[in-house]
Amino acid sequence: MKKHIASLLTRSLLLTLALVGLVQAEDTPQLQQIKHTILSPSSEQIVLKLSGSYSPKTFTLKDQSPRVVFDFADMTQGKGVRNLVTTNGPLLKSVRVGVHQEDEPKTRVVVDLKSLKGVNYTQHFDEKTSTLTIRFTGPEKKVAKEAPPAPTPAPPDQGAEGATPATDAPA
Repeated sequence: MKKHIASLLTRSLLLTLALVGLVQAEDTPQLQQIKHTILSPSSEQIVLKLSGSYSPKTFTLKDQSPRVVFDFADMTQGKGVRNLVTTNGPLLKSVRVGVHQEDEPKTRVVVDLKSLKGVNYTQHFDEKTSTLTIRFTGPEKKVAKEAPPAPTPAPPDQGAEGATPATDAPA
């Protein structure tokens, strides 16, 4: 009888712990998806789908490999999120994702830029869809204007009919 009660208590405890773990997992913010879009030759955007409202700590590194870093404290990375997204865009090289399990765990999203010269970015969070849209804009690409066609030279003046044009050389 004592073994039966102990077994029931053990099962109940394990079930309770499993349910608490599931509830905590659902409460933990998660990066669920990354989508990159080229909007124009001077504009690209990244959309981060999150599992709730979240605002990252953002900073820019301006060394030989310029990049913008977005740190999401206490956030996990969803199973469908790749660690590297190659963009092939006019402004961005790639987007990298990593989870740091330090004293203050975080998910870090790093956007590698081709150059920082003239590049700006803005962030907008949509509460309804839990998406953070980051738009990068760069200098407008100048399209070379076609030069107007050169005027067609007039045929040389032949003077009288069949005559040879006069020259300045002495005879």
